[in-house]
Amino acid sequence: MNIENKFHSGVLNGYLKNHKFSFEVFSELIKIDPENDLYRNWYSQMKTNLLSQKLRIVGYIGLAMVFGDIISGLAFNYDFDKRIVLIGFILILLS
Repeated sequence: MNIENKFHSGVLNGYLKNHKFSFEVFSELIKIDPENDLYRNWYSQMKTNLLSQKLRIVGYIGLAMVFGDIISGLAFNYDFDKRIVLIGFILILLS
């Protein structure tokens, strides 16, 4: 696959939210031509998108902790330790 096709493949996969594959493509392209600003911009954007995906998962975990406390309090009359709920709120805020 030539460089131009790799670039277009990385761009298309980025738009299709396949950020991991796109990040790998732009990592290869930066190794080939480290001075290309377009490759570096796409590389940093895909890296940011991957981090955003991972942080979103952390936020969902925090949300599950908070809602778990609410539901367990309403349905089973059991409350989680408040430190766990605080950690859940912190995870939500971090994401």
